[in-house]
Amino acid sequence: MKKIILTGFVLIGLTSCLKDYTCTCNLSATVNGVTTPLSSASETIKATSLSNAGKICNEGDNTISGVSTDCEIK
Repeated sequence: MKKIILTGFVLIGLTSCLKDYTCTCNLSATVNGVTTPLSSASETIKATSLSNAGKICNEGDNTISGVSTDCEIK
């Protein structure tokens, strides 16, 4: 019985660290040194740690020919 209760507490402890996080990406264009915001989009990253969510979210960061995408956990 003690093992079952202990296992339950361990499982609760592990799942409490996993949360849903929102990744927000902003798209902007820079022409002649002037940056103009273009659009924004958000996506929910479910049941993960903050560090893992940050890694997943930052995979969206990109710059091509003056058009930049900057993603952050909110």
